Amino acid sequence: MTAQAAGAVVIIHGGRDEPPPAREERVQVRRGYVWQGGHYGWRHHRYVWTRGHYVRERRGHDWAPGRWERHGDHHDWHNGEWHPHR
Repeated sequence: MTAQAAGAVVIIHGGRDEPPPAREERVQVRRGYVWQGGHYGWRHHRYVWTRGHYVRERRGHDWAPGRWERHGDHHDWHNGEWHPHR
């Protein structure tokens, strides 16, 4: 795992196989909160589902969800992060 300062990009090295497709989650609009969708994480040499959750919104920012990307012979997880409005 590679990590930088709090709030910065976190990259977790995953498996060689592509992660399964994300599960469908029922989400209700909740004023003042943003939904951070669930995803498959890499734990103990296998993909494990992590449920989504609400976080308090940050005024002037948009949430960019995490994502898996192919890197050489494996996949890397990039945590979601807040981006200021442009």
